[in-house]
Amino acid sequence: MTMKNIKKTIGLTLVFLLTFIFFVLNLMPANIAVSFAKPYFPKQLNLGSVSGSLWQGSIAQLRFKDRNQELILKKLSWTLSASSLLTADLVADIKFGNIRQEGEYSGKGTIKFSLLSKELAISNANIKAPVSLLMAQVNLPLPINAKGRVTVKVKEYQLGMPYCKMLNADISIQQLQIQGLSGWFPIDEIAAKGKCKSGNVTFAVSKDNDLGLQLDIVLAAKNKLTVDGFIKPSVNMPKDVHDAVKFLGRPDVQGRYKVSL
Repeated sequence: MTMKNIKKTIGLTLVFLLTFIFFVLNLMPANIAVSFAKPYFPKQLNLGSVSGSLWQGSIAQLRFKDRNQELILKKLSWTLSASSLLTADLVADIKFGNIRQEGEYSGKGTIKFSLLSKELAISNANIKAPVSLLMAQVNLPLPINAKGRVTVKVKEYQLGMPYCKMLNADISIQQLQIQGLSGWFPIDEIAAKGKCKSGNVTFAVSKDNDLGLQLDIVLAAKNKLTVDGFIKPSVNMPKDVHDAVKFLGRPDVQGRYKVSL
């Protein structure tokens, strides 16, 4: 056999193997792929029934519980882009939850993972979460019953140390209601801007809201969350609110009460 024929045979063999691998991955059921990966999952992660293929599939429910914190995502689905593999990237469109169900987490976005640089990025993400579920995850200085919906819009995010390399996001709390002694009363929208500073995720809340809430929120290394700012309810807020903030201590010369976590 000549060298030319040997090269041709090797080339055809490689094409066959690559084609075979592609079709195996394309036809592989998602539940089999998940069963292979399960030993590498954290013990706090629990997955419901898995259906579909590796390229387009869904998970009935994803549950992550760590100590007193719990996250449940329903109807998680994904679609992988085969063409992105040509540039050594894994790109997937992710969806979860039902946007019409205000009592559960819902969202969608695009996740990109580079097989060469190992960089992880999220873009065009829109995530909604109930205020009541989020408040159950944190320790507040005052006992508060609240309901509403938080919307997080992530234009661009890149994973870095400890948490980010880049972040451009907006967060807003809509349809917010707080329970007082005389019943529930509404609060206008509270908005914040998300950025990445020295690898930490930060959100700045402006004071243009009924509560006069002005906060700087920072998520730093080792899950260290700090909240620092002030609150000064507007005069049109119910007496319940003005009485409640007095438990935060004495106001400053501007009538603001210190808030820190």
